[in-house]
Amino acid sequence: MNTILEHPWDEATEHFPASSFVCTSIQGTGPAENVIPRHCHIRLNARYAPSLDADMIEKKIASIIHETWPHPYTATYRSSAKPFLSSAGPFLNVCQDSILACTGRKPKISTDGGTSDARFLHGSIPEIVELGPLHHTAHSVDEHIPEAHIMLLRDIYLNMLNRLANSLN
Repeated sequence: MNTILEHPWDEATEHFPASSFVCTSIQGTGPAENVIPRHCHIRLNARYAPSLDADMIEKKIASIIHETWPHPYTATYRSSAKPFLSSAGPFLNVCQDSILACTGRKPKISTDGGTSDARFLHGSIPEIVELGPLHHTAHSVDEHIPEAHIMLLRDIYLNMLNRLANSLN
C-alpha cells in the first residue's frame, strides 16, 4: 500500500498540485482481535490532474500490486470524477472583482480544492468558478467555519449578483 501512496504519479503544474493518494479505510475481517484476518479491505482515494486518467491509474496500481504482493487479491476501481480545467472568462472577473471589493484582498485562483461538484457540469458550460469558504477543518469530522466567514461570503455573493445584474443593463 505504501508503494501506491508514495508513488510519484506526476508533478505539480501551474494549475494543479501533484496527484496524490490517501488511504481512507483499512478493515480486517477477523472475528476477534487476536486472530489474523482472512481478508483485508483497503480503500484508497486519488486526487489527480488531467494529465492522468482512471485507466492509467488502474493499470499502474495493478502493476505495483503485482510487483510487491505475491498473494491473490481482488481490486475494484470506481471513478466518480474526471479532472478538468475550466476556461477563465468574464464570470471569473466578476468573482475576483467582488472578492476584492468585499475583502480588500486579491483572490488566489486555484484548483486545489479537491473533488468538485462541477464535474457534473463542466462538459455543458464553458466557464466554471467555485467560490466558497476555506477552513482548516474542511472534510474533517468536526467541519465548521466561523459565522463571520458565512456573512462575508453572503456579501461577496450579493456583490456578484449586483455586478451581473448591472452588466445586463
